[in-house]
Amino acid sequence: MLRFSVFLSLLFFSGSFTFGQITINNTGYTVSQLVNTVLVPSSSGVTVSNVTFKGVYNNASRYQVGAFTTTGAVQTNLGFSGGVILSSGNTADIPLALATNPGNAAQMSMGYTSSTAGEVRDNVASSTSAGGGDNDARALTGSVRNINTAVLEFDFVPVNSSIMFRYVFGSEEYEDASGLINYNCSSYNDKFAFLISGPGINGGTTFSNNAENIARLGNNSQVAINAVNNGVVGSSGGSPNAANCTASNPAWVQNSATSEFNGVIYGMEFNGTTKILVASKSGLTPGSTYHIRLIVTDAQDGAYDSAVLLEAGSFTSPSALPVEWTQFEAHPVGEGIVLNWSTASEFNHDYFSIEHSQDGDYFQEAGVVKGNGNTTSVNHYEFTHLHPFTGSNYYRIKQVDFDGNFQYSPVLKTEFSDVLKLSLYPNPVKDKITIGGEIQEEEIIYYKVCDQYGKVLESGEAGMNQALDMRAYRPGMYFVKLQKEGTQSVTHKVIKE
Repeated sequence: MLRFSVFLSLLFFSGSFTFGQITINNTGYTVSQLVNTVLVPSSSGVTVSNVTFKGVYNNASRYQVGAFTTTGAVQTNLGFSGGVILSSGNTADIPLALATNPGNAAQMSMGYTSSTAGEVRDNVASSTSAGGGDNDARALTGSVRNINTAVLEFDFVPVNSSIMFRYVFGSEEYEDASGLINYNCSSYNDKFAFLISGPGINGGTTFSNNAENIARLGNNSQVAINAVNNGVVGSSGGSPNAANCTASNPAWVQNSATSEFNGVIYGMEFNGTTKILVASKSGLTPGSTYHIRLIVTDAQDGAYDSAVLLEAGSFTSPSALPVEWTQFEAHPVGEGIVLNWSTASEFNHDYFSIEHSQDGDYFQEAGVVKGNGNTTSVNHYEFTHLHPFTGSNYYRIKQVDFDGNFQYSPVLKTEFSDVLKLSLYPNPVKDKITIGGEIQEEEIIYYKVCDQYGKVLESGEAGMNQALDMRAYRPGMYFVKLQKEGTQSVTHKVIKE
């Protein structure tokens, strides 16, 4: 996977907005230059033409599309030094003062009206948009209307059989620091789509020209508020209900952050962002013309805006995708969980890092399996994770290239039933927690108390009905690993009050 970077010149005049760590440049580039100069590098293997934009563009110095550059903590936490930003609001509202927590800042809420020149929304009886509607945006939001939609589109000709780019989705509709703003699991389900159409593409009849939406999470869910968030059901309107998140993302678990959710980035206005996501498509016909539509839209209402940040130079047509996944499965076997996965091809591929979590949020490396470098043949891999947690276990695979770039597999959840019957009570615990279960009077139990990152805080030996003193520990989540001599271990999650 080759990663390209381009130099974005910072033009400090009325069209540029900077607050130390992110700069938005709305006037230094034409829309065509945003694609040809910023998003698509000269060495991309892609030829671009017919670039157009639908949305608000220079209406009272308000723009829904522009270029951005980052420095400092924003660059570190976002993972991009620059690129193109497409927003349902005003891009000038995105920079915040240095190190400002966006959850404490005034909300980014443009709320373009139906009479705003260029504004795109559903045409409804009471509100006809000045910029017209968009059939694909209407199909994207489904039963609720789209408002303040922004669409960047262009034709492209790939030199190879695949294309890819990297991006981050952010929104004000995620929970803020006060908890007063939170539209998770509601009808205010802002979305982003990357629609590709052309020879050999058959995405069905949902979108125009049988286009396929390749902006997807690891489990193939759409990129939307209800599909990737911190797991907290909202309370701000739009009839929030946990079922709305489950419908958008079958892997969603209430009170557990989605694996691809990143959270807030200080100095940039969004109550939450995703981690870096990768959109890719293989099987294209080199030399043929394809069409791309990038769409970001508010759903149901025009307040509390969302945006997508597209990494500079990341829209490319590599000679092959880094890895084409064909299988990823996990099954409990004996004292562990066996993971099997297969690839149809590998390009510039160094190794797989197998990552494990009990809650689907905090992942740690469980092992490494070497890749096959460059191959177009099918390859099968296996890894056994010994002594997993009793109950739910989550796994994902981090595929790493020789140049250090990486991408993640979908997240798998599997259950593990340990034959060792040991318990801890009470849980949650304030003072002391007692070891119980199938223990003989003379048996010794070896225990370890670990923090949520796996660091061992305490270890020792205990007997039947012996209590562990937890009074010195701060409130929070801990893991207690129990083991009899000569047997497998069992790990319990403990909440200290």
